[in-house]
Amino acid sequence: MLHNLLQERDSAVAKESELRRELELLKERLESSQRAWQSTRRELEERESRFLSIESKAKETELFVRNSELQLRSFKEQLAGLLSDQTYVVEPYEDQIRERVRTLMTDYRDRLAVSEDSFFVFFVGATWMAHSLQISLFQLKHSSFFAARGTLGKQSGRSNRAVRSEF
Repeated sequence: MLHNLLQERDSAVAKESELRRELELLKERLESSQRAWQSTRRELEERESRFLSIESKAKETELFVRNSELQLRSFKEQLAGLLSDQTYVVEPYEDQIRERVRTLMTDYRDRLAVSEDSFFVFFVGATWMAHSLQISLFQLKHSSFFAARGTLGKQSGRSNRAVRSEF
């Protein structure tokens, strides 16, 4: 009986020791699982934070794009209004605006070329008129000078051509 009690006690001590080791193993597993869970939780929180940040930036970018599109549309409408006149209406589309600008630039270049030609014709005409006026004034001045002296033409024995060539 004592032997049975000793065996039961040894068995109970061994069982207790085994249970303690199992308990320690389970505690270590629990701590390891808790560390893994906390790490996963931090990673999830970081991902959620990045997701919210990206989502916020996407909303800002979407708002910026929407505002930019509205500004571009408004600019095209204003530009089309400026390029339109009573005879030609420009719709606020890039191709129509571009075509109207080309037309206006061609018209401007044509007018510029015509005005340059007109200026040249005017300049040549004005130069010719000034030269003719100088000749007329010269002739008038000298003809009255020679007429007053009585030396013009046949009176002096020389021809008009000879008198003019002197001057």
